[in-house]
Amino acid sequence: AGASRHEGIVAIDGNLVLRGSLTIRGLLVVRGSVDATAGQLDIEGAMVTYAPNGTTSSFGNNTSVRYSQCALRRALAAVSRPTTQPFRIWSERD
Repeated sequence: AGASRHEGIVAIDGNLVLRGSLTIRGLLVVRGSVDATAGQLDIEGAMVTYAPNGTTSSFGNNTSVRYSQCALRRALAAVSRPTTQPFRIWSERD
């Protein structure tokens, strides 16, 4: 409930039931289902969900997920290891 804004990686181990507003610039990872029918979900970056128990996710009209390579790279750069090669995301690797 309430309003929350995050930048980077947000990881949730369990179901996410949203009653307020959640704004994320980066990556949302949920191991469980997402219920955003009663709230507002706004993601600029990417979202990954995995429900091991087979439950499904529900999204309402106030849900917006916009893929942003820039926001995703910034979120992943915070947890990646330094290398001599330029930073690339998994979809760009050979």
